Amino acid sequence: MPVTIDSTVQSNSGHSVTSAGTFDVTLPAGTTDGNTVLVFVASTSATGVTAPAGFTTDKTMSVGGFFFRKSEVPAGETTWTFTVSSGTTRLHSWYVEENSDIDPVEPLEGSAGPNTAAGTINGGTLTTSTTTQGAAANTVAYGIWISNRSDATWSNYTNGFEEVFDTPSGANPADYQITVARKFTDASIQTYESTATLATAQGGGPVTFAAILVYRAKDAAIANPLVGIFGFDWGTHGGITAGGSANSLVGAQNAAVGTWGIDYSIGSSFARTTGYGLEINQTGTAAYVPLGTLKPTGTKGGCFGYDVCVVSGTGVVVVAEGGSATGTVYSQLVYDTSATKFGVRAGTTGTIQYAATTTALNTFVWLDYSVKTTSSIFEVRWRLETGTNTYTDQTTATLTGQTTNTFYNLRAGANVAQTMKAHFDNVVMSPYYAAYPLGPHVVKLLKVDPAGTPSVSGTSTNFSVFTANGTLAAWDATNARNAVDEVPPTVSASADGVVQTAVATADYMEFPMETYTCAVDEIIAAVRALAAEWGGTGSGTGTLGMRGYDGTAEAVLIGTISSHDAGSPTVLSTVDPMWMTAMWTPSGAVWTQAKLDAAAVRIGFSNDATPDMGVHAIYLEVAIRKAKTVRQFTLENPISATADSRVNPYSSASVSYLITNNDATRSVNFNYTGTGTPSSPVTVGPSTSQEVTVTADVFGDIPDVSLVAI
Repeated sequence: MPVTIDSTVQSNSGHSVTSAGTFDVTLPAGTTDGNTVLVFVASTSATGVTAPAGFTTDKTMSVGGFFFRKSEVPAGETTWTFTVSSGTTRLHSWYVEENSDIDPVEPLEGSAGPNTAAGTINGGTLTTSTTTQGAAANTVAYGIWISNRSDATWSNYTNGFEEVFDTPSGANPADYQITVARKFTDASIQTYESTATLATAQGGGPVTFAAILVYRAKDAAIANPLVGIFGFDWGTHGGITAGGSANSLVGAQNAAVGTWGIDYSIGSSFARTTGYGLEINQTGTAAYVPLGTLKPTGTKGGCFGYDVCVVSGTGVVVVAEGGSATGTVYSQLVYDTSATKFGVRAGTTGTIQYAATTTALNTFVWLDYSVKTTSSIFEVRWRLETGTNTYTDQTTATLTGQTTNTFYNLRAGANVAQTMKAHFDNVVMSPYYAAYPLGPHVVKLLKVDPAGTPSVSGTSTNFSVFTANGTLAAWDATNARNAVDEVPPTVSASADGVVQTAVATADYMEFPMETYTCAVDEIIAAVRALAAEWGGTGSGTGTLGMRGYDGTAEAVLIGTISSHDAGSPTVLSTVDPMWMTAMWTPSGAVWTQAKLDAAAVRIGFSNDATPDMGVHAIYLEVAIRKAKTVRQFTLENPISATADSRVNPYSSASVSYLITNNDATRSVNFNYTGTGTPSSPVTVGPSTSQEVTVTADVFGDIPDVSLVAI
């Protein structure tokens, strides 16, 4: 549901003078269950204003600004009592708003400020400061200006902000005025900033300060929402539990539990789609593999999707878990081997909500679920693949009597002694509760382009190609390409690869990568870069960096701040090979076909190349999903025809159209304008359908279309 001006259910403002340590914020009428309440306070109590239970502090300013939010407010609330840290006389101006369409779980898109100015003169300006680029395509932003003069007023807000409240002149005779301006954004990701002009009726400039807060809408389109993808098609469990140079396959702060190659392993017979999959094989013991992390510091909600198949088990088994960084479990996927049904529960003690239909053993299905841990009730929403291209919502699982906590990762398998064998494939994960359901994805592996020509930027003698697990030769583009293309990586006495042999922090080797051409109804959801590391002989540790180039901009994937020795192993193990892995956010935040076609991985940038530091395999994992189909145009007269738009759910941009002509005798012309360039009409004959690919691949770029009978 988009957040618009109609989402503002009610608002109010006021001011108070208190020496009792509290003041009330009120709304004219009772709140609606599930809505969000925002409270912005300017106070002479710079040492602190505390909100009542249920509120989250989204931002504070030491100069006297306090900004609070209460998500999923109960019905009928009208008054909230705020506490001031000092019992002396304090002055407060406040603005409160009830909003029906702000995301209830992780709504804060970004913030900036405070930006302060002492002695702003009449006619002077003050900016809120600028946020970092957001991820949501539908937001509401609030610019807030505060001054220590009651007669201060603000106007001329830049960048499309419109005033919603300004403290009346003289409302607080001695001090503190607050002004709020607002901006709604749809179908675009951006940074946010607004500058306002100050006017005062009296001489002498007040002390002024400003800030900005941005909230995302419920179910907003999220640019690049995936923070982890796992297709396992690199083909080996070797090194999966190693920390790596910057990030291992399982996440920087996680470790697998079980015996390598027995309790967990990667193999070609474990996959749903082509390539490889992950197997968890518990034989009366605990065993699991944590897959990535939602955020380094956790989140209050997130969602996952993956293909899962229970091969065998005894009783009701725990197939996967989600929990905190310290191992507390907030959700479980279970399978009743007798009833052959999947189920979910919140925590480890919540009531299991089983699927309405059965899933036979040895059957892969796609599972979507999200977890919310923001209040006293933990919640797990889920849906399950129940037939070909059919995904059915299931009963939500809840657990009461909880406290808000952070949600961190997904574990394949469980910290439970049980007998269970299960396979996993095509795992995707997002910290955005609003991104649920993620929907079916396929994670494809791309190697170095076999027709590409690697190159060196900088001094070529700083790099070498190695064979026989350590025999160096001069850099050669063809030999370098062929040395890093095997799947799985060759870890043996015959291993080959490329290395940096001398310090050169700006030099790198660039490897063009294979591409994947999307079908007319597919989009690129996310890309992850992986490289199996190698280190030369000798004592000490070294550094190595990895970056990506999408044809427009370079992204730093792995910096060179971590020192390590990748070693030159001859056998796979729990620690070899060491891996460099990183999600790749492209320029503009959303992947397009053109960017993937141009993708190249850059290896080098070392500030410590002793021993020699290199890689012996380079891959991209690419998550592919179906576009969202939207009926954009229907022609009824003189003939019947339709144009269905395939929309990128992460950018709201059209990527293709399906034109269906239902008339048995006449043709129809489909006309469209994409990215500002008129296209020639596409003629669709009688009783036929035709796919049309369009060039709209940027945020909010939905072409103008028409259907004309001919």
